[in-house]
Amino acid sequence: MMDEQMMTKEGMLPKGCMLYNGKYRVESYLASGGFGNTYMATDTVFNEKVVVKELYVRGMCGREPDHLNISISLTENKETFTALQRRFKREATILRKLIHPHIVRVLDLFDENGTSYYVMDLVDGESLSQRMKRTGKPMTEQEVMPLLRQVLDALEAVHAASIWHLDLKPANIMLDRKGNALLIDFGASKQLRSQDGNSLSLSSALAYTPGFASPEQMEQSLERFGAWTDLYSLGATLYNLLTTHQPPSPSEIVEDAHEALRLPSSVSKQMGDLVLWLMKPNRKERPQSVADVKKFLREKPVQPSLHRPVQPSQPRPIQSPPVSPQPHKSEADDGDTVMKGGKNTQEPYRQTHVSQETRDVNKKQMLYWLTALAVVCIVIGALVTGMQQCSGVQQAITPTTATVTRSGDNLILTVGDVTYTMVHVEGGTFTMGATSEQGGDADDDEKPTHSVTLSSYYMGETEVTQDLWQAVMGSNPSHFKGDSFPVEQVSWEDCQTFVDRLNSLTGQQFHLPTEAQWEYAARGGTKSRGYKYIGCNDIGSGAWYGFNNSSKTHPVKTKQPNELGLYDMPGNVSEWCSDWYGSYSSGPQTNPTGASSGSDRVIRGGSWRNIARICRSSIRDNGTPSHRSSNLGLRLSL
Repeated sequence: MMDEQMMTKEGMLPKGCMLYNGKYRVESYLASGGFGNTYMATDTVFNEKVVVKELYVRGMCGREPDHLNISISLTENKETFTALQRRFKREATILRKLIHPHIVRVLDLFDENGTSYYVMDLVDGESLSQRMKRTGKPMTEQEVMPLLRQVLDALEAVHAASIWHLDLKPANIMLDRKGNALLIDFGASKQLRSQDGNSLSLSSALAYTPGFASPEQMEQSLERFGAWTDLYSLGATLYNLLTTHQPPSPSEIVEDAHEALRLPSSVSKQMGDLVLWLMKPNRKERPQSVADVKKFLREKPVQPSLHRPVQPSQPRPIQSPPVSPQPHKSEADDGDTVMKGGKNTQEPYRQTHVSQETRDVNKKQMLYWLTALAVVCIVIGALVTGMQQCSGVQQAITPTTATVTRSGDNLILTVGDVTYTMVHVEGGTFTMGATSEQGGDADDDEKPTHSVTLSSYYMGETEVTQDLWQAVMGSNPSHFKGDSFPVEQVSWEDCQTFVDRLNSLTGQQFHLPTEAQWEYAARGGTKSRGYKYIGCNDIGSGAWYGFNNSSKTHPVKTKQPNELGLYDMPGNVSEWCSDWYGSYSSGPQTNPTGASSGSDRVIRGGSWRNIARICRSSIRDNGTPSHRSSNLGLRLSL
């Protein structure tokens, strides 16, 4: 606690200061962040202790000793501060409506002293940072897990209200007397977004907490903020709680993630995988929503082994998870959920004493089952003999009929009883990359813009559906099942196998579209109307995306098409392209096929998991050729 002179000198309100016509009396200074000062106060009407948050932007605001009114440092910052003030009040209003057991409650909102204030409940307890300071040791995984789930619930509610916290750290997670976690201090969330009609030009207005801030926060790229920004901070928070160490910087993680994010050997591999995934420097490789993290925890429970060797002095390096971890069931694990590339953590078989009587009973049972097994073997043998009379297993599941016929300007692919339309795309010249309608949402890898000329080609009217994939491949790997749903959980390599089999059946040369073909078709080709998003300016009408998805994919052709009549290019599932992922060049190109080599293949189009800006026509993504995800499929080109 500061004395009165120190509080005034440093721009804080003095002890005993009365606010809101005497309703609140400041008792003590609590803390400051980049966007505000926090005080403990007394509600003089009900004689209760509360917390008062004051909008006070570090580097922009000032307060002279013995003066309560704040001043703005530069005239050009006044407009920015006014916009911040509008957002502060708007978000206080939204937070007041978020009646959630793990979010501190907002009680009041008012303007005074040239700024704004909101009043919150005072939590009877301590922050997680105070707890670690008090105990002098890290938290165990068993202690962290229930708190993690509560924080995830709180973040999910906050994000659903289109708010990002932007300052998630142990100091902003309170523990009440019952051990429940409450999310506090949304001060940083007042940073502007595009809907404010303004942008921050003052670097100090974009304050953040080193170690807990994502790269996009440190770079002050507001247009790149999203749920993934808070999730990076959540990963850093987990790292801090489990080690008491300051989280490493993104540059350290890029240089050597395994070394930078070493956790104690007592921490499970699952938790290590989660921390590494959350703290991916590339925001596109992190979970895109709280739902992604919950899915990981649901399908790959974080449960420390009871038989882990005790080696507290030798941290165990985290093993890298897939770019977007997609837990699956392993048939060999008898129903145990395992991560791709992970280890079976079942306890080994334990031999126990068996009585003679039990052994006699077991012998009788064994004779019974051996007899039954002999019968089963005879039946299986007959089936195998029948199968051998066929020309092969693959022929038994692969359709014998596949045709491509013309229908007007388009082509109709028929495999068995499944049809798939290929839309004619007239060739032309277009500007590829971060064109003007993309605005500030464009990423660096969308630049520079460059002229591209393409010959005419055909593009799938929809994403490849599960019934078409089943007809060609004889199996369906998708997580969300449905014949008319887009196929997903397919790698780039899987897509090549699919295309090769399809070409053998039809005698045609189907392929994944090149990145240039994909973007040209997404923009509407010669019929383009210059939309920011693919086929529309109202993304909800054209895409199943992060705010209307019901946490799953949907049947194709249930949203409006783009100018060429192509469906679901934004949203539903992202789509593999044929190119290696690489940087753009500025010179004009004709029928480009991307980089000559690389480690990742291009992925285009947003998915059911993504926010609107990821559903733009020029957005780029990438993944290793073996990567699979429930939000990643394909579209055919010819």
